[in-house]
Amino acid sequence: MEKDISSDLFMKLRSLIRLSSVSLLVMALAAAPAHASSPVEVVSYHYLTAPNVNRDDPDLTKLTDGVTVPDSYWSSGQPSPLGAEVGWLQNPADPEKPLPAIVFDLGEGHYLDSVRINYVLWPDAGVRAPHEVRVSVSFDGVEFLLEEIHTGFDGSNHDAGFTMYTRSLDIDLNSKPARQVKLDFRQGPGETWGPNRSSWHWLDEVSFTGTAIDNLDNPTAASLHQAVELEFPTEMGRVYQIQTSPDLAEWENWGDPILGNGGDYRLFRSIKTEGRGFFRVMTTP
Repeated sequence: MEKDISSDLFMKLRSLIRLSSVSLLVMALAAAPAHASSPVEVVSYHYLTAPNVNRDDPDLTKLTDGVTVPDSYWSSGQPSPLGAEVGWLQNPADPEKPLPAIVFDLGEGHYLDSVRINYVLWPDAGVRAPHEVRVSVSFDGVEFLLEEIHTGFDGSNHDAGFTMYTRSLDIDLNSKPARQVKLDFRQGPGETWGPNRSSWHWLDEVSFTGTAIDNLDNPTAASLHQAVELEFPTEMGRVYQIQTSPDLAEWENWGDPILGNGGDYRLFRSIKTEGRGFFRVMTTP
């Protein structure tokens, strides 16, 4: 005698039992189509490691305002640049103190081609280049995926006296899709301004190039269709049969009989061509 176990064996339907088909247009982000790169506006940014109070950024504008420290200041005769930079003081007594960590929000998803980081060297004032920067990307600002680790900072003028220098590090991001970008800087072992002396790290400007995902000429279309996942517990040696019905009156077998093994049975099946329908599971004693 067959028995309907749909209710008393806690059958689980992980989809709507009343079936319908749905199709949506989505953007495929696996690879960026060919595009023209252009400057990307930073909508906002915030610090995960706060700057020092005498080199701070209270309005959160200094890194993207276009105001830069001129190269070779004091030997170039240019106006004083002080105030354009944002600084962090690394104390040798606290070697684990984090260096700059900043999250930039681009407002919408972009395929990012590059990031440029402007930084300042001032040897006699103990302003040093970072050792490395870690570039991570995100679409929600919470979960970040580490993409690049770069150590290409130029610290060649660390011993060049009282002149202030501006340097840039350009990083190729290879059309990486992202909305938020985190820059996490690190200092190398022993990179301090002499024994028992603190070292500064100054950043000047940060900029990005790329293109907005919505501005691509030929987005890739994909379809999303509804599916159903059925799950129910089985007993060793018992035979189960899934059945379907359009009206709860007439039933027909759906697939082959299932031999129980004492575990849960799961079935995942596309229903994009199905109409309205209902499911039940039958078994024999």
